[in-house]
Amino acid sequence: MTVAVYPFCPSIGLQVVFLFKLISLATGHPPVSTQSPNFAWNLHGKPGDGYYTEVEIGTPPQKFSLLVDTGSSNLAIAGAPHEELDTYFATNNSSTYVDLGKDVKVEYTQGIVGLAFSALAQPQGKVTPWFDGLVTKYNVENSFTFQLCGPYKEKGMSRHHGKLIIGSSSDVCPSATATSPIRRAWFYEVLVVNMAVGNKVLDIPCVSYNTDKSIVDSGTSNFRLPSDVFKVLVAELRMQTSALVPPLSENFWSGTEEVCWPFDREAWDAFPNITVHLAHSNTSAFPITIPPQSYLRPAPDALNDTTDCWVLGIDESQTGTVLGAVILEGLCVTFDRGHSYIGFSKSSCGPNVVLGKIYNSSDWSSCVYMPNFVDGLTIASYVMGGLLLLLSLPLIFASLRWTWQSVLRPQLYPEVPFLTLDEPNTT
Repeated sequence: MTVAVYPFCPSIGLQVVFLFKLISLATGHPPVSTQSPNFAWNLHGKPGDGYYTEVEIGTPPQKFSLLVDTGSSNLAIAGAPHEELDTYFATNNSSTYVDLGKDVKVEYTQGIVGLAFSALAQPQGKVTPWFDGLVTKYNVENSFTFQLCGPYKEKGMSRHHGKLIIGSSSDVCPSATATSPIRRAWFYEVLVVNMAVGNKVLDIPCVSYNTDKSIVDSGTSNFRLPSDVFKVLVAELRMQTSALVPPLSENFWSGTEEVCWPFDREAWDAFPNITVHLAHSNTSAFPITIPPQSYLRPAPDALNDTTDCWVLGIDESQTGTVLGAVILEGLCVTFDRGHSYIGFSKSSCGPNVVLGKIYNSSDWSSCVYMPNFVDGLTIASYVMGGLLLLLSLPLIFASLRWTWQSVLRPQLYPEVPFLTLDEPNTT
């Protein structure tokens, strides 16, 4: 089955859980050569709904919009009808469909192409991710680059666009000026070492940023933060925007309400920049500073033709820090899997993000989150040991009693043998 990628993609923002049959997919037939080829796809969508590309699958081809996601590893297509979806892959209509007889449960939109490492692929150990197969089969460089350009207006509606480049991106993006190591090959995990709102550095232990991990995820729209960090950062944002009239509501800061301004009002200056510092090495780091145009996302619908409306693109996370599109837009971000780092350079499109220089500092070891847990095998051994001890108690008590009566007590309280006491006195 051939997968062909095309430039335009409408966005679909639904999240549905499907049980679908694994579909046999191939990547088409790009040319094989001694030099590593590269490929580029246009990305489109709506702010808050992710970046999508369009593919054709099957014979004859059926079109799907796929979310391009570095936070997962499966290529998944809806394989059954659902009231919330516009379309799904009709297996009966494809002559090249192959049923592998395996069921997989994956949460996704109409479709998703996961670009993370194979450790996240479901079912584990039984699926080769699409990108891994592409690298192996067609001698493609083991890296890809996102250029996410952020929102723009089209016929009064907010859209966003960008590019995905597999292989060399030198014809689209400049070389990376700062890199951050990939800490573990599952998600694209990095180390956040500091944050600031305006000129105010957050007064919080740096390990809090990475509890329980920090990842770079193109499939997440917002800048997501652990609860403790989110509360501190939002409190600082509120303090620095307290002069706004009228004041911003509680619902705005929780992400459930939009704020609107007339077209002729410039309110951006009332909001501070936000800076995230990423580790470059054990003793160095670099800052990424995003303007309010990055973390205030266009609301889905404006009130009327005379206002612009915005929602907060920062929210609370229960799974650590997620550097989503809010942080990535305005940058070229290279996921160099072969050399285990993520590279950053300034993009020719998008919001005015400032990529700072690498600076030296102290050891970042205190920023590394170390989980405080006992693994399942250790717990099982404790349980089994406890059961064995419980079952052995009668034997232990019997043994102790015998030892007391036969060995210890005679030594502590020596007695004359009964036979001697019963003998008659012969003197």
